[in-house]
Amino acid sequence: MINHREDIGPNLGSTAIAAAPITRSHGPVPVFGSFSVARDDGANHVYLMEFVADRPIAAVVASSDRAVLKLGRTNDLERRRAELNQGFPPGIGLEWRLLALVTCANAAAAHILEQSLLDRFEAEGACFGREFLLINRDNARAMFAHFAAAQPRDFIGQ
Repeated sequence: MINHREDIGPNLGSTAIAAAPITRSHGPVPVFGSFSVARDDGANHVYLMEFVADRPIAAVVASSDRAVLKLGRTNDLERRRAELNQGFPPGIGLEWRLLALVTCANAAAAHILEQSLLDRFEAEGACFGREFLLINRDNARAMFAHFAAAQPRDFIGQ
């Protein structure tokens, strides 16, 4: 079964940044010692997120029909979204929002799909550094959906 969402609304996963109280950060308390991490393979998501602002960002986007997008992969979409948005000051009105998503069977499959998409976007002249894109949002979503649909059934997760 293909778990593919391409028409995700602009408010899915968004937060009320403008409504957040503005407070000074006290920072985390230093912690010392060692720790270990276990990485288990399993379902991974390839995502396309859009950089949105409640004010125009014309200095970055030369044309109103293009959007700043980020293509990536993760095994925990909400954690990744929070990581991307954590550097913005509350109330500034900037955030990354989910635009499209496909779930792959494992990390290797997600990596292959992500790299294939990045190659395709680069060939279209849409890449402007690492995993960031400057492209028409509808064209990006269509390319994303096309590549996801073209993958073998055992490649895409349940």
